[in-house]
Amino acid sequence: MEILHNIGVDWRDRRLIAMLYMSQTAAVRLNYELTEPSEVGRGVWQGCLISPTLFNVYAEAMMKEALDDLKEGICVGGELVQSVQYADDQADC
Repeated sequence: MEILHNIGVDWRDRRLIAMLYMSQTAAVRLNYELTEPSEVGRGVWQGCLISPTLFNVYAEAMMKEALDDLKEGICVGGELVQSVQYADDQADC
């Protein structure tokens, strides 16, 4: 939620996302019966339309924080490229 706040996501949207993702529970089907529900500590729902966006926002924030002090990389067009990300692949210098 802090990352969403930092990038300027409106409080109403953050509240909606929190209501969707916080305090989730899940049960597992075992031998044709469901186990007792357990709280899901973190993660995004597989198949939810907003999950890829939330994952990308979080991953981008983590990469930015990790690379802030790094001065190594490849110079492309006068810009220092420290990380290349595409879909679910990532390469770091």
